[in-house]
Amino acid sequence: MSDVDLVSLDLSDQSLVGMNLSGSVLHGVDLSDSDLRGIDLSDSDLWDVDLFGADLTGANLTGADLRDTDLPDADLRRRSEGLRPVRR
Repeated sequence: MSDVDLVSLDLSDQSLVGMNLSGSVLHGVDLSDSDLRGIDLSDSDLWDVDLFGADLTGANLTGADLRDTDLPDADLRRRSEGLRPVRR
């Protein structure tokens, strides 16, 4: 599953391990405390997404737009390369 639009969903405390969401749009999605190990979010728009406490170990965030996304306590160990700041 890739290139999907997820808007204003509560997916907190869920397991999305290894899911392919590359090229997707996630706006206003709550992924807090979710297990996102190995998820592919490459080239996705993650605007205003809550990742508080999410496990992003091994996640692919290459080219992802993390505008207004909350990352406190998110586990980004062994994530793929490609995480870069957005210039405004």
